Amino acid sequence: MDDLVLWLGEQLDEDEADARAAATRSPEWRLARPLDDEELGDAGLLRPAELKHAERHDPARVLREIDAKRRIIEQCAYWNERAAREAADPPKYPQPGLDLGLLLDAMNPILRALALPYADRPGYREDWRP
Repeated sequence: MDDLVLWLGEQLDEDEADARAAATRSPEWRLARPLDDEELGDAGLLRPAELKHAERHDPARVLREIDAKRRIIEQCAYWNERAAREAADPPKYPQPGLDLGLLLDAMNPILRALALPYADRPGYREDWRP
């Protein structure tokens, strides 16, 4: 899973860079007001539903989603590392009720699901597919 965690981090880094570049004027897009020709650019070719979609996926939202995904990945990575440590050096007094095997059975599919939107990007491995 370490490869998947690293690769996912790279994808999020790329998304973050794109969102920050797109947010040079404003991280929150509001396209409901009429735009002049200079502002429209290629957006003048978009239909209202496409404009609404772009507005809903503005850089501010993308950055919040990246933050949320990084927090989820961080937790999954923590439990994966803890399970590996305990497998290599079992604790003398295991925590009652904590089954790391079951926890990993839940964490790994979460990581795979987070990677799925990026399946079309270079480096995605089919064995990561949920």
